[in-house]
Amino acid sequence: DVLEEPSPGVPSPLLEVVTAGSPPGYLAYGPECPKPILQDCAPSPKPGDIHNPRYGQIIVDRYTELGMAAMIQLTDGLTNAEMDIFDLFPVFAASLDDDDDNDDEDDNDDDPDDDPFMVYVPLPNSTTPGGHCMDGSMAGYYIRVGTDPNLFVIQLKGGGSCTTQKECQKRANTHLGSSTTYATTKKKGDSFLSADCDVNPLFCNASAVHIPYCSGDAHMGTAAKSDESWGYYFEGHLNFKAITEHLISVNGLNDTNADMKVLLTGGSAGARGAFANVDGLQERLSLATVKAAPDAGWSEPSALADDLPSLFSPSSYTNFAAGEHGNDFYDLIQSGEELVDVWKTQEGNALSADCLERYVNETDNLWWACISMERAYQYIEAPIFNIHTLYDSLQIFNKGGAPEDIVDPLEADTTREYIDMYGKAVVLSLDKLLNNKTDIVKAHPDGLFAASCLTHGTAKDVTIEGGHNKIDIVGDWFFQLGELTEYHRQIEQCADTEDLQLPCNPAKKCQFKFPS
Repeated sequence: DVLEEPSPGVPSPLLEVVTAGSPPGYLAYGPECPKPILQDCAPSPKPGDIHNPRYGQIIVDRYTELGMAAMIQLTDGLTNAEMDIFDLFPVFAASLDDDDDNDDEDDNDDDPDDDPFMVYVPLPNSTTPGGHCMDGSMAGYYIRVGTDPNLFVIQLKGGGSCTTQKECQKRANTHLGSSTTYATTKKKGDSFLSADCDVNPLFCNASAVHIPYCSGDAHMGTAAKSDESWGYYFEGHLNFKAITEHLISVNGLNDTNADMKVLLTGGSAGARGAFANVDGLQERLSLATVKAAPDAGWSEPSALADDLPSLFSPSSYTNFAAGEHGNDFYDLIQSGEELVDVWKTQEGNALSADCLERYVNETDNLWWACISMERAYQYIEAPIFNIHTLYDSLQIFNKGGAPEDIVDPLEADTTREYIDMYGKAVVLSLDKLLNNKTDIVKAHPDGLFAASCLTHGTAKDVTIEGGHNKIDIVGDWFFQLGELTEYHRQIEQCADTEDLQLPCNPAKKCQFKFPS
């Protein structure tokens, strides 16, 4: 974070080495400048600090001049936020993602290089309600207009979320909280957005819409900037509604066309957003056919009966290894604290009114129960094709705390048992979809593709029975072609390994490599 201060009237020598071939960059500063960062900045908390973000801004501006704004990020204010530079490493790593699929780290980057560009469309500054990224910059979307005027695929980008001030400070000045570095074009979309008819035969002619994720709220929030939200906007749900209106008014999403068909998809936090927003989209496009195909958004499963009450997710690895029951959220609620709805999800329709009526009353305020897609599912009216692995690596390792680098054989045994336990909880959870445990009467059964993989998201090369991947099966289900109906509802389970059910799909990265 120390760049040479240019002499007065002399361009910074570093500008000479910034070329069209320069690599992605991430600049992090302890001091903080007012926004936008100007060259007269006297940073806080020490105005004379030589680690001045204004020097980095020179580099950012040069990248922008070269049309490479999406390849450079600058985050300042670490000192005021009481953060260490390594707190930003996960965000830095995410910034190197190829942005290909739906935040699925295991997907194959096999979309063709000649896939037509998608063009970025920012929402107008006059947009209300909503329209903002976390930092107040305007949200927007990428679009490639298709040759079929009656078919749209809308994808919600994922990328985690934040519910504490410290977590949100890490995101706000990155592409996960701001649109200021978004490129004007995007070359590739995820599987269902591809214009390559060999890869994506049933949706390749659709108008493809990719909605970047800069709200930090799984596309579910309605919270304007306030002290309660630490000065950030959490307007993901409102942004989705505003983008829908913009697509209707400008880009051909016809709300009076009975022939219109829309697939809403997304990965990880984008998948949760697809679950939460599909009914609202159907209500707005009342004559159209609207369906959702979320991937890696069925979080989190209920704990097994011998673990924790069903309102809570499975125990953490630490508790499991100690022969105890509990996790951070369970312990919080048991301590008598209430979870604050920072995103104000209850004030929109991202959470079902029927679900809230069940869990919020004069004696209990369990609104958070409706955040779980397992419970929210039974109230969703639109057809759903749920793509979710039996062993979600994000839930098991990142949230559950299971070790990934194992040396001790005893720890390997415990990890196997934990993965087995978590997988069994997911299977029971998915049975609710498989057995149509919903009061909603739908035009046809919902779909399910649950591979026995230890991954967060399902890659395009993963198949279960019949050799068909998610793209083939979702397409057949969406259009009700009847050619792959027998594969519309699959949970992959393999023979026990030493009395344990462990990941067994043969696709790349699906199985966990334990030490021999």
